[in-house]
Amino acid sequence: MNLPETSEAAESGEETPPAEEEWITNDYLRALSASEIAEDTVPVTIPLQDAENGFTIPVTFLIEGSIESAPSFFEALNRNYPGDEIGLSGSLVQNIKWSSTDEASDSWRADFEESQQSLSSAQGEGFLNSLEESLRYTGVSEVLFTENEEPGVEFGNYGLLENYLVEGDNRGYFAYSSGRDVTLLVSAKGAGQPTADDQGELLSFEETLQQMETDPDNEALESPMPEGLDVAGVQGKEPMLS
Repeated sequence: MNLPETSEAAESGEETPPAEEEWITNDYLRALSASEIAEDTVPVTIPLQDAENGFTIPVTFLIEGSIESAPSFFEALNRNYPGDEIGLSGSLVQNIKWSSTDEASDSWRADFEESQQSLSSAQGEGFLNSLEESLRYTGVSEVLFTENEEPGVEFGNYGLLENYLVEGDNRGYFAYSSGRDVTLLVSAKGAGQPTADDQGELLSFEETLQQMETDPDNEALESPMPEGLDVAGVQGKEPMLS
């Protein structure tokens, strides 16, 4: 039974990823609610790939440990979980050393062993999208890029990047079925579905729900809405000002 590979930074933390093989192969979650996250557990989401459709699929694990060790778990899962058992390809962000840059753990450092300068524009976009699809579920707001601990990494057509701000502008989710008939939730953005209107404005909550009612034009995606549910309209109240 092989230990998950971690960096020296990860190994110096209070917790290191468990050695049990089952943690690597069986404990992913198809969905997770806030009520299922106990004080001694950490949800860690990694970005796997559906190469055929060009989708980024976030897959979440719930691991015993503290939030301070989340970068260690993230690194180990990206390096070691291949995704093939659920019909997916491995993560695009696997050959990186991850660490937290502050006590709040909302800013992480990604230290690259090799330059990304040879990446094509599409590959660079896929890499950054993978960061967004996994880290925005964790509360991480910024990633600092270093190469061999020196600030800045060349990202092909993107040029030199020193940081990346994790965005939270996704609109909608769909039910995704992999080639092995495993069903997971995938964001509209990760599945390449529209998140904005023709003018570039983000879809409203009502427009998002209406889009989610219809099965997209891709056999791997379905509406997550219960059959027969019809969104006739949305009403809401502005928050009270203090």
